[in-house]
Amino acid sequence: MQFMKSLVKTGIDNYQKSRTRGDEENDILKVITKSQVLLDARMFNDTQLVPKRCRALLAKIVYLINQGETFTEGESTTLFFSITKLFQSPNKELRRMIYLTVKEMRNEDSVYILTSSITKDINSKDDLFRMNSIRMTPVIAMHTDPQNLQQIERYIKNSLSDKNPAVASASLLAGLQMMYIDYHETIRKWQTEVLDRLKKPSPSTHYHALCLLHEIKAQD
Repeated sequence: MQFMKSLVKTGIDNYQKSRTRGDEENDILKVITKSQVLLDARMFNDTQLVPKRCRALLAKIVYLINQGETFTEGESTTLFFSITKLFQSPNKELRRMIYLTVKEMRNEDSVYILTSSITKDINSKDDLFRMNSIRMTPVIAMHTDPQNLQQIERYIKNSLSDKNPAVASASLLAGLQMMYIDYHETIRKWQTEVLDRLKKPSPSTHYHALCLLHEIKAQD
């Protein structure tokens, strides 16, 4: 009986602690405001960036956007330009958060700056940078002329044969998304590379390659 009482008490204590942590997190989210975020975004222009602080602020920006908060054209442009300065940091966790944030913002007027950063990352020796940048290309494709995307498209096509299955899968998924935004004829030219990918011993790339091949041949 004493053991059962102790067990119940421990369960109640753990529940109360979890509730307290949850309440603290909710309180933190409630105090996030657009004005404070815009003010704090000045840290993105610092010579010595602090990745952890930058990641936290980017998370707040994404949170505000997903809560329906809107930025004026001037605020959005200024914020977007500040965020793109973070590409100078080699921190991998920060880079992932940068791409997540700019994908949510989708600033059409500044897409050429993002295209430049993506091109550099696609040519990076770091596979994580390459994967993140490749996943971002469909967003770029939505806001740019096909002629301006030719070079990036060639990089993605070459990445279909990459020795890293994760990079190849990112390329296949990028192609799949681009099929739905008027790049069907361009992606159809990847058929040979997609078929070659099916010969590789990676289950994940097999699945993504089959999905893309299905879309390529859907209108045959």
